[in-house]
Amino acid sequence: MRKLLPICLLAVASASAQSPVPVKIGRDIYPPRLIHQEAIEVTREAKQNHVAADFKVDFIIDEHGVPQDVRLNQRHGYGSDEKAVEAVRKFRFQPALKDGKTPVPTRMTMQLPFPSDTFGSYGDRANWTYFEIKRADTDAYLRDETLIKTVTPQYTTRARQAKLQGPCTLAFTLDEKGVARDIRVIHSLDPELDQEAQDALQQFQFQPILENGSPVAVPITLEFQFRLF
Repeated sequence: MRKLLPICLLAVASASAQSPVPVKIGRDIYPPRLIHQEAIEVTREAKQNHVAADFKVDFIIDEHGVPQDVRLNQRHGYGSDEKAVEAVRKFRFQPALKDGKTPVPTRMTMQLPFPSDTFGSYGDRANWTYFEIKRADTDAYLRDETLIKTVTPQYTTRARQAKLQGPCTLAFTLDEKGVARDIRVIHSLDPELDQEAQDALQQFQFQPILENGSPVAVPITLEFQFRLF
């Protein structure tokens, strides 16, 4: 029972914290910039069990550049999960800016390799991805309640080694059942990353869009931004 206590405390702290309401990065919202990072501490148990894996971490960057509501998309155990959350909470960012001036909170997903190198750095192995999604016919962003589940595309080894960064834009039709159909690339970044973006989109889950109370099919554009530290 004593071993489960830290995990329970993490869950309670996350649930009880008052998190800011994030805005979507888009045309008038400039993305945040990482200015300080902390390596994930390797516990003795993680080292003994040869834990080596990437952590995918979701969190909100508040208007002061401080991570809030830090959550892991998967757990690796042996104390490494708590250490990953602890490290990310020490990250600091230049916050997202509205019109390039006003700091605003935004949500971010990062992929962090574990363990980091011997100098406590992630080098070029860490990456983060964010996206904007909107209707192609009205240029209006989709409401948060329309997005039931989102998935972050993965960086491939070759793309990371080549230090490829930038946007990949997909177009598709969101049908009356909330299913993404006819997915195509309209702005390519790299063939491998384009495919990763399409694979991620196929795992998204949507609520159907209603007009006059009835579900309708609408054209959608989704732009993923791939970034390395």
